[in-house]
Amino acid sequence: MKNPKVVVVMPAHNAAQTLASAYERLPHQYIDEIILVDDSSSDATVLVAKKLGIPTYQNSLNLGYGGNLKVCLTKALERGADIIIEYHPDNQYDPVNLPLFLKKAHEGFDFALGSRFLHPKEALQRKMPLVKFIANRGLTYIDQFILGIELSEFHSGFRMYSKKLLRSVPFLQNSDDYLFSFEIIVQAVYFRFKIAEVQIACDYHPHMHTANLYRSTIYAIGTFKTLVQYVLSKFLGKPTGPFAQVQIHACPLCKQQLTRQEYQVQDAVSRKIFLVNFCTSCAVGSTWPQPKNIGPFYPKTYYSKIKSLIYRLLQYRRPRLIRNLKSNGKLLDIGCGDGNLAYQLGNRFDYVGIETAFAKSSNPLVKNVGLEGMREKKNSYDLVTFWESFEHLGNPIQALKKSAAVLKKGGFLIIECPNFASWERLPFGSRWFHLDPPRHLFHYTPEGLRSLVDQNGFTVIQQRQLYAPEYIPVGLAQSSLYRISPRLNVFAQNYNKKRSFTVPILVFCFAVIFFPISYLFYILNGSPIQLVVARKK
Repeated sequence: MKNPKVVVVMPAHNAAQTLASAYERLPHQYIDEIILVDDSSSDATVLVAKKLGIPTYQNSLNLGYGGNLKVCLTKALERGADIIIEYHPDNQYDPVNLPLFLKKAHEGFDFALGSRFLHPKEALQRKMPLVKFIANRGLTYIDQFILGIELSEFHSGFRMYSKKLLRSVPFLQNSDDYLFSFEIIVQAVYFRFKIAEVQIACDYHPHMHTANLYRSTIYAIGTFKTLVQYVLSKFLGKPTGPFAQVQIHACPLCKQQLTRQEYQVQDAVSRKIFLVNFCTSCAVGSTWPQPKNIGPFYPKTYYSKIKSLIYRLLQYRRPRLIRNLKSNGKLLDIGCGDGNLAYQLGNRFDYVGIETAFAKSSNPLVKNVGLEGMREKKNSYDLVTFWESFEHLGNPIQALKKSAAVLKKGGFLIIECPNFASWERLPFGSRWFHLDPPRHLFHYTPEGLRSLVDQNGFTVIQQRQLYAPEYIPVGLAQSSLYRISPRLNVFAQNYNKKRSFTVPILVFCFAVIFFPISYLFYILNGSPIQLVVARKK
């Protein structure tokens, strides 16, 4: 009988000072292969790993503990691992008991957790902070009670996973942060896998990686959320969150399979269902499926004279930003709507707008040809702008490359779009106004957007959140009303035979009430709108 292949995975971030000693401590005679995944370290972690001869993968972005571990586990499975050992290169865990993990695997266990608390006093003797000790014990007792399983610890990072476990549980649905380590335990319980414990020793030293108070608090809140999802999934028969078996769709941008399903959304216009998936690898969300013809999904009043007038009055920040970059020049405005920006800028700029054919703009400065029909002269523009249009594009990489081609050397790119990482999204979930699939085909976090722009011919020189008075109060109002009832959606009103003005009036009243609240969110770095300014390389 063939021996199972044992692969040790080392999720690393800024571990240059400890990696060599952690690697040397491993009992190599029990291990077939060791791989390291570097989470965009700023030190010499990758260099040290390569000197040690460790097969190394590098994340272009910092994915977080959970995101990096997803890459580790996926790469191990790709390399044919039967048993995977998670071992951190910060030299925190003593690997002397690694053979005990393998013994548990041979005994038929699919998951084994290292525990510092089979003998609790030993953890304190090894200088575990008292506050951390008390918090760990408290969370563990709660976890034991709800899950009905006797484990002395749920929160260590020295573990064994079987191939069977990882092929069965939807671990890609888990958090990209520290919460991943807890979610996968609860998944193993939910899907009835055999779980064992192994006594481990942990040394607390200055170079070890540990969560700060803020992250620890977020982690604790996350564990309670996971437990609630577990109870609902188990007893109501409707799997949710990390317990839902979902189909994995490759990211349209980076083509990786490291995606999780964030939302299932019913479009208010067409009543069709769309998914919003998030790619751990490139930190960008995407709508699935993406309609080939997006025109029918836009409500009839999406382009309206009233809307155009409101935008012209409130979008004063846009011409001001442009004039701060260039006092005059030639500007290409992609996804320009009615081309209001041309009137705001005046005659100091030579303005050209690009819009889709179904927008039917009557402005002579606007070309209704869409991005695919754009045939502008190369190296001829000083600025290219995307004002709340970049998220509507089905091929953002092509858009950036075309933008770089038409810009002069050193020319400016401006993108204003929704911020998928905004915490305003969290209470509204699938009914968040700025989500809006399928009109919004991609959903950008600041990290994902910056990386995408940097990789396609530009250097980001400015990135920040901003306050957009024409979008944010209305968005917060519409999100709140839509959360109450799907009927209270302005888009849905456009296809009703008996159109009511009740919803628009409610949105307006709520927007006035929510104006100070939305501005407070902006001050607290919770704006749903972000801005990127970049220069052509």
